[in-house]
Amino acid sequence: MSFWTNDVIDTRKRQKRLEQHSKEHPDYFASINPDGEQVVLGLHHLLGAFLFLAVGSILACLSLIAETFGSSN
Repeated sequence: MSFWTNDVIDTRKRQKRLEQHSKEHPDYFASINPDGEQVVLGLHHLLGAFLFLAVGSILACLSLIAETFGSSN
């Protein structure tokens, strides 16, 4: 019983903090509906991270190829 009570209290505290913080910083929580509900993150939310990963992987492959062919000469 105490587990569920604490969970309800923690959820309410979290919602209050989120409401207070979203009032102070309205653009910070862009992935929240006007209703106050959270939105599942999609590709457009994480596009920057995936692009950074792709560029890093390409640079790592190019570096590996350069080292492989550069050391054989």
